[in-house]
Amino acid sequence: MKRSPAPLSWHWLTVLFLTSCLAACSNFGGDDGAGGNHAEPATIVPAGSTVVTFTFADTFKSQTLAGPLFAKYGMHASFYVNSGRIGSTGYLSLADLHALAAAGHEIAGHTVNHVDLSTLSAAEVRHQVCDCRATLMTLGFPITSFAYPFGSDTPTARQIAIDCNYNNARGTGGIKNPYGCSSCPPAETIPPADVFLIRTPPSVQSDWTLADLQSLVLQAEAAGGGYIQISLHEICDGCGTYTIKESLLDAFLAWLAPRASRGTLVMTTHELIDGAVKPPVYADGGTFPFDAGTFDAGTFDAGTPDAGPADGGVSDGGVSDGGTGDGGTPGSNLLRNPSLETDTNADNVPDCWRRVNTGSSSGGWSRTSDAHTGSWAQTARIDSLSSGADRRLIVLQDTGTCAPVVTPGHTYRVSAWYKTPGSAVFVASYRTSSGWVEWTTSPVLPTSTTYRLAEWTTPPVPAGAINLSVGLALRSVASLTMDDFSLVDLSTGPTPATLHVITPNGGESLTTGSTYDLRWDTTGPWTSVGLAYSTNLGSTWTTIVTGAPNTGRYTWTVPTTTTTQGLVRVSSTSEPFVSDTSDAAFSIVPPPTGPAIPLGSTWKYNASGTDPGASWNLPAYNDSTWPSGAAELGYGDGDERTVIPKTSPSQSSVYFRRKVTLGTVSAASLRVKYDDGVAVYVNGTLVYSVNMASGLGHATYASASTENAVSIASISPSAFVAGENTVAVMVKQVGPTSPDLSFDLELTVTP
Repeated sequence: MKRSPAPLSWHWLTVLFLTSCLAACSNFGGDDGAGGNHAEPATIVPAGSTVVTFTFADTFKSQTLAGPLFAKYGMHASFYVNSGRIGSTGYLSLADLHALAAAGHEIAGHTVNHVDLSTLSAAEVRHQVCDCRATLMTLGFPITSFAYPFGSDTPTARQIAIDCNYNNARGTGGIKNPYGCSSCPPAETIPPADVFLIRTPPSVQSDWTLADLQSLVLQAEAAGGGYIQISLHEICDGCGTYTIKESLLDAFLAWLAPRASRGTLVMTTHELIDGAVKPPVYADGGTFPFDAGTFDAGTFDAGTPDAGPADGGVSDGGVSDGGTGDGGTPGSNLLRNPSLETDTNADNVPDCWRRVNTGSSSGGWSRTSDAHTGSWAQTARIDSLSSGADRRLIVLQDTGTCAPVVTPGHTYRVSAWYKTPGSAVFVASYRTSSGWVEWTTSPVLPTSTTYRLAEWTTPPVPAGAINLSVGLALRSVASLTMDDFSLVDLSTGPTPATLHVITPNGGESLTTGSTYDLRWDTTGPWTSVGLAYSTNLGSTWTTIVTGAPNTGRYTWTVPTTTTTQGLVRVSSTSEPFVSDTSDAAFSIVPPPTGPAIPLGSTWKYNASGTDPGASWNLPAYNDSTWPSGAAELGYGDGDERTVIPKTSPSQSSVYFRRKVTLGTVSAASLRVKYDDGVAVYVNGTLVYSVNMASGLGHATYASASTENAVSIASISPSAFVAGENTVAVMVKQVGPTSPDLSFDLELTVTP
């Protein structure tokens, strides 16, 4: 039987690296510095290996079955998600995706609405590809991989995938399989010939057998290795064409797992191709967060509220004073109906507020009893949207009954309680004698599944401004619930009491069982604060302490639960609604089970004989043009894994660099092999040297000769930081006729 390729829309299910690499491993760098589409895999892969990646597509709800099934074999998966399908009937919910990510599975992009890109305009392709990735990243997922729905890998789509900051993308077909393409290669190459058009077998269908699945692996092994992606969609029995029975998938994984001993490795696409997670890029060309506050939605109020016309606002008493910026009591809330409770005409829109849909979007509005305080809040929902569209709740733009009078040159503090898994910003407009003017927006607010206080200080109000309208805007496929707004003139009264988390505030890597200083600042009078942490982006919280002294610092023993979705919250014990949470997620990782840098590791090196400049040992130094190789590195002895060039006369200094990510370091030691002198730096700080009495300049030689010496030394832990560290090493020859050079290094740290 012969069948045509499946009409794919991809979520990739990929599986964790099952084996450590052997001494014969060859290392590949994950960055394509030449700017082409060929990239070397960053994970060390033994020569002649077969690498298998499992992939799931289309966001189907049945894919939740993959979680426990792959956990059974210690494997991980990548799910290629259509951001517009999240939470819809029959599809994965946001909670499902966060649970999968927390378990170690990769989340990847697959367009907003699962459409054939070959049928769309370039602008719509950009929306589908870029905004899918941007939305998923606002939901807390690091996105590097993409799959073309229906195999629609047109030249336009491929270039847009690159422009949208993906690191790789897969096509459909081009690999030999049980049902066709007999003249095609038995596997993709390692690395793929084009990382933005990775070749694959067709999708697994409901009539595939265990032997069919096994044949894809066996043909790659027989050809001397290569890369195979097993393409899956739904897990069920007889529910469609592109399905696989849970029992069949279980049997295939059970057959595959022990083949690690034969050199068949199961890896995720990100593990193989790797590369840094780049910033999101939106379809309009903006970068996260949006356009640094520039409003880009075109004509204001391009949409129509879903719940009837604005009610014009109902005055709570008092009449506009015609433009005098008294602002009420200094430091008081200037907004009418700030808690959104009053709805005099029962149209579900709170008095003195207006629902606005800018641009083109589908979704809805609701008055919800899920309030932060009182009885009512407002929820905006977006199911799909065009570039630049949003849905916003703003103060009614009138001449002063609802829109507060402001003073040019003053700054104002806007705050609100909100919760959203999507992208939300504060928006502000002002009125002059000529009418209302779109003014500015805040940076994107952190996502939160529970109510969270957001605060933003406006720039100074422009000259000629009379009234101000503020509010919250939802700018992605998601929902936004909001309540309890406030607007305070910071120039006319005391600064509102606040708390702000300083560390951890996103991106840190904490080690289980270690101690870590939680830090915050405050403008409030409170004597004590409460501290709590979350391992699931705020879905649940665990108390750290209920009454810590408000000193701005607390030493925390990091819990044993590992996560990539950690947050810390600080709150006033006397006013618990005043609180702050980490702006982004941090990680909690187990302590290292071996050396942080083992002997035989791969290093970047510069053996050109020329001075690389004084900053060569600093983290920010650009070493992208330096070659790399596995230690031992050197020349002249015959025991090198990587032979580096020898100059004539012999170069005085050779330079090596390597990055390593660590948690908190309380102690550290190194073992270094060198010939003839060596100096070791951590983040630019000299931590160890030997035979360097003649100086550390480029042109000086080592002060003594030694042959393949090995030194072991303790080094100061103060040079390390929690997160990425740069280890830089200078090895010196003893003189211009020195015939050999050697280098290897092992770094061991204690949390």
